[in-house]
Amino acid sequence: MKPRQCIHCHTEIVGRADKKFCDAMCRSAYFYRRHTQRAEEVRRINTILNNNRKILLQLIEAGSPQASWHRIQLEKLGFAFRFCTHTIPWSRKTEAVFCYDVGYIQVNDRITIIEPDPLENMLPQVKAS
Repeated sequence: MKPRQCIHCHTEIVGRADKKFCDAMCRSAYFYRRHTQRAEEVRRINTILNNNRKILLQLIEAGSPQASWHRIQLEKLGFAFRFCTHTIPWSRKTEAVFCYDVGYIQVNDRITIIEPDPLENMLPQVKAS
């Protein structure tokens, strides 16, 4: 039978057959590391989303409400098109893409920025009985 190893420190485990860690410290260290790695990934994504939102708000302030920008202009400002919080169908061929409360519509390579009502107004309303 192959000796079992602790999944954190890789030392040989003695004891129950279903044991995964050599002691409580290894178990704690393993789950702490796993939790902090996941939290770091969430922070990284939130940073990208906040940057995207900031860029959209800057462009709203810079132009008229119906102004549109070329996709390359947003990319030069650091906009990451791969990241969004949600999408909403806009027409048969397009959908609005949002970074929190600010969104945009892309038709070909032109981006039109939209600033919707607060998100509470977009959520389905629950009828009180």
